[in-house]
Amino acid sequence: MGLAAGLLNSLAALPLASVGQSEPAIGAALGAPPDRELWMAEALMVAAACALPLTPWLLETLGERRLVRICLALYAVSALLAAGSSSLSSLATWLFVHGLAAAPLFALTQALVTREFPERVRGLGMALWNGGGVLGVLLGSLGAAWAGPEWRWIFVLGLPALLLGAALVPSPPPLAAGRSSSFDWLGFQLMVGGTLCFSYALSVVAELPPGDPRWVMLALGPACAVGYVLHARRTERPLVSLEPLSHRVTLAAVALVAALNALCSGAIETNFVASQLPLDGTGLALRTMLVAGASFLGVAWGGALVRRGLPAAFAVSLAVCLTGKLGFPFFAPGASQALLVGAPAVSSLGFWMTATVLATAASGGAATAALFGLATQLGGALGLGALSVFYQEQTRAVGLQAAYARVTWLEWGVTALLLAAVSRLRRETR
Repeated sequence: MGLAAGLLNSLAALPLASVGQSEPAIGAALGAPPDRELWMAEALMVAAACALPLTPWLLETLGERRLVRICLALYAVSALLAAGSSSLSSLATWLFVHGLAAAPLFALTQALVTREFPERVRGLGMALWNGGGVLGVLLGSLGAAWAGPEWRWIFVLGLPALLLGAALVPSPPPLAAGRSSSFDWLGFQLMVGGTLCFSYALSVVAELPPGDPRWVMLALGPACAVGYVLHARRTERPLVSLEPLSHRVTLAAVALVAALNALCSGAIETNFVASQLPLDGTGLALRTMLVAGASFLGVAWGGALVRRGLPAAFAVSLAVCLTGKLGFPFFAPGASQALLVGAPAVSSLGFWMTATVLATAASGGAATAALFGLATQLGGALGLGALSVFYQEQTRAVGLQAAYARVTWLEWGVTALLLAAVSRLRRETR
């Protein structure tokens, strides 16, 4: 069951990792200018923002077995059609469908682990589930590097995991279709609209001049979130129930996973900093292997630490993550290979430890998993938005080392808030 959940969860993480690294090759092949290459990754992110809030309602309406089958079928068909696309517009369309099929698998598999693994071994289940996320990122990254200009191969990377995961997934309890009487259109517009406005505004904030009307979108995100909370309290069947957030541990886990992703910003030490530094082929291969190995070790260690209690496991995991990040302000041309390879590996170890601990704390049904997934996405968007401001070379004449030093101080500020939340979490779990 854990292997099935991990394999299907890898399908949710794989597309963005592979497409994100293959954007230059795809753009060159389809004749897309650099500013339009972003459409590919954005199509996947927009689809995730739409599909995650829909997952609980679809689960009630279709049943788990039928929804999983529909997602897997759409995933396979859209992958093949994306691979055969001959224009950027058709590729973006099929990537959107691809993202619609992949995102619910994140919530469905997390809910599956919660249901099938007893509480005493739930840490093991979440380690297997989160290990699938690591596998998806690794397969996507390595597959994109291997495919190079032959980018069409990246869309079939997930098909073996899809077939094996579908064969291993256990039969869910029977659930009759049609249990959901109506669709919450207003809730859908508030939640999805707010998520999209906020994510888009953060992605372009570094380029916005003063007075640009798009600044309003930064305020629309929180405003829609407040509107959805008020709407959900007055609606009998909201799109995504906020009832899980009435449990303090779940609320803390959802808030902390958003802060964690903002803190780590999608492993920016690899994507934004270390990639700009001179590493020979041996150093690059060693760094990739160590980061991948540390990530898998992180989910295993995080699952084991849960037995010592959630607050202690979270504190240890976060400490490991920050220990690795202590080396990042010293990233500069001429820095030692040990620093350039070791710091990302230790940070990745701690990040995946912490993510596994928080996923265990947020154990629940599809509504909990959907809220957890949205918090993860918005946290990453917030962190990348902050980084884009510091790394905008056209507007800020700062060196690489100085820019990352600024980001590090920002991260330590977020860390102080995380540690304050840990003390609250400890009191609630006693």
